[in-house]
Amino acid sequence: MKHFNAFFALAFIATFFLSITTNAQLTQQPLKAALNPDGSLMSGLQGSFDSRGYRMSEGKNGEPCFSPATSPLSADDNWDSQFIFPGMNSTVNAVAVNGSDVYAGGLFTTAGGVGANCIAKWDGTTWSTLGIGINGYVYALAVIGSNLYAGGTFTSIGGTSANYVAKWNGTSWSALGSGTNSNVVALAVNGSDLYAGGSFTTAGGA
Repeated sequence: MKHFNAFFALAFIATFFLSITTNAQLTQQPLKAALNPDGSLMSGLQGSFDSRGYRMSEGKNGEPCFSPATSPLSADDNWDSQFIFPGMNSTVNAVAVNGSDVYAGGLFTTAGGVGANCIAKWDGTTWSTLGIGINGYVYALAVIGSNLYAGGTFTSIGGTSANYVAKWNGTSWSALGSGTNSNVVALAVNGSDLYAGGSFTTAGGA
């Protein structure tokens, strides 16, 4: 009977955590579902999207466009803007949309030919950087209201000390308490709550 009760308890716990994992996966939408046939983002989007498996380039007006990373480059994909690589010059790990603004985070240092330290914004017309300086990379983005949240490997962003997670209010970066003690690689939103996942063992000192 003891063995049966232990087995039942373990099965219940496994089912509970499977349910949590399944629900958590729904908070970050697949990028494929947010794309038009030409690879541009659909209008009216809101939230963050998983860009793994996609490369980003610029559309005819400089807008972000996405294609599967496994698809071959066409002959003239990099033949423009005085031979500067279109879009970002390195990997895009995360995409978030807030109104008409599209945010991209990753390992890049330029966005559409503009200097950008691992995070940049497309406002429908041009690319711009969000503050100056970041001493690591961005792996996750999330939006709550008018605020953008970034998680990654950094301890300083936009000249502000922030341990692996930070908030952008449209004009400046700020820390989320004492942050975490190691990398944040995933962010999820449920209502007004922000959840973070990564390789850390403390968050906010707890």
